[in-house]
Amino acid sequence: MTFLVACGLKREARLITRPGHDVFAVAGGGDDARLERELEKLASLFPGTIVSSGLAGALAPSLKPGAVVLDGDAAFVEKLSQALPNAVVGRVLGRKTM
Repeated sequence: MTFLVACGLKREARLITRPGHDVFAVAGGGDDARLERELEKLASLFPGTIVSSGLAGALAPSLKPGAVVLDGDAAFVEKLSQALPNAVVGRVLGRKTM
């Protein structure tokens, strides 16, 4: 399964991209139109599932650096959990500030 990952920062994209493992990340950097163009171009080369991801601080003391937390559609999270057996299934909350 190929994953195309939309994230905010170039640093996140470098950490998330896994050449040879079907995971490709694109950094938006606040430019929604460019992010959409780049994802569409990548999807034409590598059809797959587009997900949003980012690096963040955790408020749960049980989460350690490098933890992966999955949230979203239950069927999709179940599939993704199979690909990422060490991931934690839980709620992910975010807030966009201006």
